[in-house]
Amino acid sequence: MWDSESTTVQEIDDIGKKPQTHPSTEKIWGKKLAQRLKKKREATILKHHETSAHLHDILLPYRDRNY
Repeated sequence: MWDSESTTVQEIDDIGKKPQTHPSTEKIWGKKLAQRLKKKREATILKHHETSAHLHDILLPYRDRNY
């Protein structure tokens, strides 16, 4: 049972909640996540450009034909 003399309502509410992380830790993880997403986005864009350039090279001989 709770000892109502020594335990406040706030302390009881805090039991079971996850511990607060330090703000600087969150900032570091946020930066790492942002860097990872940025690299992934750049890789996707680069891949798209390579694919479109490749398709352009394939279709180039057919460009001037009249169908």
